[in-house]
Amino acid sequence: MTGLKKIKPSARLAEEVYDQIYAGINSGVIDPDERIVQERLADELEVSRTPVREALLRLEHEGILVREKHGRFVVRRFSKEEIVQIYSAREAVECHALALLCEMSTSKLIKKLCDVVEKEEKDSICYTINEYYEANKHIHRTFVKETGNRFLLEMFDMIWNRSVGFVVFSDMANENLPISLTGHLELCDVVKSGTPREAADTMRRHIREGLTLQSSVLKVQADTVNL
Repeated sequence: MTGLKKIKPSARLAEEVYDQIYAGINSGVIDPDERIVQERLADELEVSRTPVREALLRLEHEGILVREKHGRFVVRRFSKEEIVQIYSAREAVECHALALLCEMSTSKLIKKLCDVVEKEEKDSICYTINEYYEANKHIHRTFVKETGNRFLLEMFDMIWNRSVGFVVFSDMANENLPISLTGHLELCDVVKSGTPREAADTMRRHIREGLTLQSSVLKVQADTVNL
């Protein structure tokens, strides 16, 4: 895990340790298959074990880490069934959000959505895995945020944040990453000129295309294991 920054003592030490571990998972500094040992992590960050333990337990509670024997932790991996459920939950939130945007459609709203999409998709060929993840999340979060419904946004954050989205996303093959960052302008178009039902259906197709990409990765992984 070399690459994590050393932490200076403060009143919010456990939170800073949490942020470092979370960032380490998202950036790839902490490998998904790496065993995270409390004592080793405390030494690297140059802090006591107490804030490290608090941060690890919080990450476990949020479903990011799984505890193994002897108090070690690993990044949680998701089964095919869980991934299908994650995408299903996304449909429930994001399809409804796009339908609401369709009802609220104004030229100002459409411009804002298109500006975000065009900015994030620009030069995507140069993106890292984490940048692809963040770009996709920002686009989809904007669609939900612009509804003005904070409860929908909280549900979105629960699904996409806490590294759940990134861990699932990071399994995607490199050649599939550029594909994952396409099709968003179609979502803007349907908000502009479609009906709420058409908007929901368009978002559903978009999300299911992402699930298809994920499913192909899982199949390749399973075939590799069975060789």
